[in-house]
Amino acid sequence: MRSFRNALAASPKQFVDALNWLLAAPWVGAIIPFFSLGVGYAWSSWKGEIAASFLVPASPTSVNFSLHSTLFWLLCLLLLSLGVGNAWAKNRDSARASAEVKQLLASLQQRSQELTTAVGQLHSLPPLGVLEDFRKGYDLCDSISAKSAQLDTTAASARADLEVFLRRFLTVIGRVIQTFDGHHLAGKRVRYGLNIMLYLTREEFEARPALKAELARRLRYADVGLSLDNAAGVLDMLPAVSIADGIESPDRELEHFAMPVALAPAHADRASKERPTLPGAVNACVNLIHVAYASIADYRHALEDLKANDAVKADMLDYFDQPNIRSSVQSFVCVPLFASDTGLVGVLNIHLDVPNPRIKDRMELLVPLVAPMRQQLARLLLKYKLIYLT
Repeated sequence: MRSFRNALAASPKQFVDALNWLLAAPWVGAIIPFFSLGVGYAWSSWKGEIAASFLVPASPTSVNFSLHSTLFWLLCLLLLSLGVGNAWAKNRDSARASAEVKQLLASLQQRSQELTTAVGQLHSLPPLGVLEDFRKGYDLCDSISAKSAQLDTTAASARADLEVFLRRFLTVIGRVIQTFDGHHLAGKRVRYGLNIMLYLTREEFEARPALKAELARRLRYADVGLSLDNAAGVLDMLPAVSIADGIESPDRELEHFAMPVALAPAHADRASKERPTLPGAVNACVNLIHVAYASIADYRHALEDLKANDAVKADMLDYFDQPNIRSSVQSFVCVPLFASDTGLVGVLNIHLDVPNPRIKDRMELLVPLVAPMRQQLARLLLKYKLIYLT
């Protein structure tokens, strides 16, 4: 019973398809001109008879029946039917072909999107050897942390000893980051520099007048009305805790300066929660997010988008335009240093002397890879901070 109903349902469609095939056949288009000639011949031959019998019933039994007139109108009807049918069939074939092309294009577009996604995922994978280098890096950082835990923090050399440990730590991070970047910076002689800016709260430096006076002397990039007296804290550059080119000695290109931080650090888990502030280390500090700038032009655009004092923005750009900085900093990443038991203790800056065009796209991969090192470094830096504040 069901097959019978299906046959009935299918029959109209089969009939329409058969009619479409018949009317779209090439011979239909070929005979239409002959029917046109036939109509023209009939009209010219029987014009008077056709005109006299116009609108007269065409029944053969009628007294007024005209065979010639009837034949003329049948030819007209057949010509009209063939013309309309041929146009309908061709339009139907054209619409069907167009639908098939659209479906094919949609399929190709979907396939293209799938391939684009697959290629994007492929490019997001770390290059060969990166994960193994990170594993070794975690082990080395753990060893450095374990050795620093045995350090006598009351000894006169404790601060200098911790600076050595911190520079070793930075050397390990620099090595694995260099491997991470290697696939798209291959063949280039790239100088990597790493440094730490220590975060001090207002309560911490207010309780130490001598330290506050030192910070005030090297304070830079303060927005209008912002000072140590009303800032939430300050980021203090530590030249002694920096390296460059894989050498475990302070980076000679660094300047010793401090930057005021207007807002207390608070984690922004999505872009809508990020609070506007100076791009770079201050943004990483205030919003507790990793930030990356593929080039100084990229950083300049971030500054231009910020509603801040023009003089502050000009000072920031002047800093990157200094000959020693321009030759060593062309792209950089800022990593907030914190762990579950430390709070924010500082910001790690990683800079290159060449643009790093893909770093922003690869941050989703880099952030989890550096998380264990960031936490270990935060705990080591907290120990250093306690000595720094004494």
